[in-house]
Amino acid sequence: MSRLKTLKPRVQTIGNRLSVSPGYLRPDGRKLSPSARGYDRRWEKARALFLRAHPLCQCRECDEGRKRITPAEVVDHVKPHRGNMALFWDELNWQAMSKRCHDRKTWFETLGDGSQQRDFDETRMPSDLAPSRIPCVMVCGPPNGGKHPYVSQHAGPNDVVIDLDQITPELSGLPVWEAGIEWLPKALTERNRRLRALASDTAHARAWFLINAPDQRERALWARMLGATVVLLAPPLDECIRRINAEPYRAGYTERMLDAAQHWWARNAT
Repeated sequence: MSRLKTLKPRVQTIGNRLSVSPGYLRPDGRKLSPSARGYDRRWEKARALFLRAHPLCQCRECDEGRKRITPAEVVDHVKPHRGNMALFWDELNWQAMSKRCHDRKTWFETLGDGSQQRDFDETRMPSDLAPSRIPCVMVCGPPNGGKHPYVSQHAGPNDVVIDLDQITPELSGLPVWEAGIEWLPKALTERNRRLRALASDTAHARAWFLINAPDQRERALWARMLGATVVLLAPPLDECIRRINAEPYRAGYTERMLDAAQHWWARNAT
């Protein structure tokens, strides 16, 4: 059930719009060779093993969007290592990608003025989170896997619950299945604000963070950043589908939920 993220970096120079990270340069300003940047025989061996374990592209469009299934060809560093060897060899920072998707990601990363893709990835999983001051429990699982009933049963009166499905209605004034996708960036931003606030929280006894997190490596990254314990609720796919179909969602939202449940189990089938 583990998933990682990785790729073989290519820093491209396209006109004067792209820049090379200082971590890729020698003292004389010349670009380091791939082997000097860590892409040597040891890396090739690790890369081959990783791709064998993760044969499909794990980029957002192929994976989270569930729009296509694409064979992986490269191992990408989710957050560019910029010469930081600890980050380079951190397998939690690896993901399998197709060459096409990796080249696109590299393009965004090397744009001198930033990119919307980079901003979205940072909003989806912020890199500046600090461990929670209070005990934090991260409850994960597929849609309709029982996360909300579990938290309702175990949360105390002085606990704080951080859940995108609750934040979206708070911001939009609409049920979560009626709020459009345009509310997602605002809801993620508010969720991240609440997660950051846990580092100095003195008002609550415990925090509960609900998230699907279909990737085991993603769960490990979240848990490490927040200092959280993980509760994984994973009823069989057939049961998730039964529960979803029993809910009175509006047309279109049920299909999204079913798709998300199938995706979650596809990522956790091994």
